[in-house]
Amino acid sequence: MRMYTAIFGVSVLVAAAVGGGTSVATASRSAAVTGPVWGVAGDKPVVADYNGDGRADLALYRPSNGTWYVRGVETIQFGASTDIAVPADYNGDGRTDIAVFRPSTGTWYIRGYSSYAYGVAGDVPVPRDFNGDGRADFAVFRPSTATWYARGASPLPYGARGDVPVLADYNGDRRADVAVFRPSTGFWYIRGVDSFGYGTRGDIPLPRDYYGEGRAHVAVFRPSTATWYVKNSRDLRYGVGTDVPVPADYNGDHRVDVAVFRPATGTWYLRLSTAPSVVSADPVNNTPHLAKDATVLHPAAYAVEQSADRTTMYVGGQFDAVQDAALNPAILRKNFVAFSAGSGAISATVAPVFDGAVWAIRSSGSSLYVAGAFSTVNGVVRKGVVKLSAATGAVDPTFIPPAWNHGVAYDLRLVGGRVIVGGTFPGALVALDPTTGADTGYLRLGISGSEAAGTTNEPTHVYRFAVNPAGTRLVAIGNFLAPHPRVFMVDLGATATVDQWYYAAFAHSCSLPKVYPAYLRGVDFSPDGSYFVIAATGEVPQTGGVGRDVCDAAARFETAIAHPYRPSWINYTGGDTLHSVAVTEAAVYVQGHQRWLDNPLGRNSCKTTCVPRPGIGAIDPVTGTALSWDPTKTRSVGGKDLLATSAGLWVASDGIMIGHEYHYGIAFLPH
Repeated sequence: MRMYTAIFGVSVLVAAAVGGGTSVATASRSAAVTGPVWGVAGDKPVVADYNGDGRADLALYRPSNGTWYVRGVETIQFGASTDIAVPADYNGDGRTDIAVFRPSTGTWYIRGYSSYAYGVAGDVPVPRDFNGDGRADFAVFRPSTATWYARGASPLPYGARGDVPVLADYNGDRRADVAVFRPSTGFWYIRGVDSFGYGTRGDIPLPRDYYGEGRAHVAVFRPSTATWYVKNSRDLRYGVGTDVPVPADYNGDHRVDVAVFRPATGTWYLRLSTAPSVVSADPVNNTPHLAKDATVLHPAAYAVEQSADRTTMYVGGQFDAVQDAALNPAILRKNFVAFSAGSGAISATVAPVFDGAVWAIRSSGSSLYVAGAFSTVNGVVRKGVVKLSAATGAVDPTFIPPAWNHGVAYDLRLVGGRVIVGGTFPGALVALDPTTGADTGYLRLGISGSEAAGTTNEPTHVYRFAVNPAGTRLVAIGNFLAPHPRVFMVDLGATATVDQWYYAAFAHSCSLPKVYPAYLRGVDFSPDGSYFVIAATGEVPQTGGVGRDVCDAAARFETAIAHPYRPSWINYTGGDTLHSVAVTEAAVYVQGHQRWLDNPLGRNSCKTTCVPRPGIGAIDPVTGTALSWDPTKTRSVGGKDLLATSAGLWVASDGIMIGHEYHYGIAFLPH
């Protein structure tokens, strides 16, 4: 799951006289509110979180006297007139440290610490966390040679004369990626990630996490029109041409807010992001549909993914044909279809042919990684895992995964430069090289045993897994006894180790152990990684298990509580399976063939507190009770995947109706 929300929301003005009081006033979308001046000509905005409260503080550095003015925190003299302000968290305590770089000597001065010599005159200081340890590293970009120098690392040539350094964490691995913006062409070059055109001469590059996704998004401010452009989002005119853009997270909602500082008047204008909201219950009308044929009478979508540039959707499952939104004659598509995220138009170019069901799709730059129960793709032998061109659907001939003679790959994710795959093959969870497909040997977790021995005889497997946004924790569910029955957590560091986390009640069976021995079906982390939610089948709990056992239910677990006595909450359906879950800040969306939620006492019946939520529902992340959101959906077997995006919620299922409209297998519920 990836979760995005609206960038632009309520606009406010914040201003204060230096040494005096403060003023916060509401501003309209078309006009600013005049307020007291805070700052003078020549001041440099140095917005950051100086007190560790999760919110950016308004701050100025005045080179004329070397003084820092941090609103509501402190005023302190630190630096000289020719110094460059380089505030960053150098010690990893969650607070930004006051610091300067002195170009004349190449010396760094960090308040409360010793000085450090690193760099020469003409270098551009770029302190960032390059190794993911939570501390900013000393680093410079040398424009004369387009070379990067980071303390403790070898020099790295990357870029050209005239390039602007734009370091940021573009892939969400909590490490800064080396990157440059080339003003002469408007091109971005992000090392190891991508290169593309976005912007023009005169634009100011401003990569930030505008969606609260845990990674930076490409963006520019165009002074000539005072317009903000965030890639794959709507444009916004905000400010005037002489304003200094100061985007930051001013309200602590993990989304960077659009903001400007006006030097002429010393006024700050902040446009705060909107609060998260539940998606609409009314699906859009232009998504394609799965289509029945003589071979596949009950088509189903098992996986949904969005392209890296958010313009294209990919859906996989078990089907032979699809129809456009207007229900024109069916188009052959063998277990995979690509279509426009905006118009719903089915791609005529990207149409790979899979000879078996597709269970997972992940987008990475110009490539797609696909997992499933297939043996060939476009006639090329690829058992269970394949890498495709996102532009053409062609098989990448250089990516050759292990030659599993049997087994199904059920889930797949890209984490820390590895392709992690879960399924029924030997090892059940492996990490592949994203270029060659070879097993890296990173995951050797001793997954073994089966809950299904003597009943359904399912093989040992990892069915689904989720990774926290930081890429440091993985939670896997499936059919196994070790490392723990049915679920385990992995710490993803330099080496992968089984975490001590475990909920003992997952060793219990539900009321139909011979039918549902491995009853956990879906798992997803919260956007901040502090908790995760597991969805389950299994029928109702056995006697005494209500409130303890997660059977036909969804349950929340706190990541940091290693041995929970009970989940934070459990929401029971009263006897119906939940197959998939997507966690957002506003809601925990669940999908299956359930009739109800809030039904702990139900046994295939609605009891006391239950509320009807056929096929799909939303749960309050804090209280664990059902939200009023109720689009209703055809129950069928139940949907296997959900994807939350900046625009809404994508639903992949075997259902025919959702929101009282015909949407066979594929639906989109917008914000």
